[in-house]
Amino acid sequence: MAGGETKVLVAVDPSDLSERAFRCPARRQELVDKTSASTKQMKLKYDAICKEFGIEHQFEELKGKEVWHEICVHAKKINAHIIVMGTRGMGTIKRTILGSVSDGVLHHCHIPTLIYKE
Repeated sequence: MAGGETKVLVAVDPSDLSERAFRCPARRQELVDKTSASTKQMKLKYDAICKEFGIEHQFEELKGKEVWHEICVHAKKINAHIIVMGTRGMGTIKRTILGSVSDGVLHHCHIPTLIYKE
């Protein structure tokens, strides 16, 4: 439900596992609030950097299940000429198991991509 309220069905029974499962989604709002606060801090940080260098910009918060896909869709929507992003530099095994946003963008977006790694 984009932009609206999320409905969650939690089926419970008298077991301890059921209670633990319930407590997990009950923390959802706490996690949403933390993410929102983090996003606001990032926006302030990058707004200041852009101002420092005189760069006209627009900060967009992308939401979705597959972050790399959301980046590709947004890049196409705004007709981006290049995508620039950093990478945490995970090893091959970790990247294979967890996936990598930069790998996903690099392999699925049909837009030139510069990936920065120290």
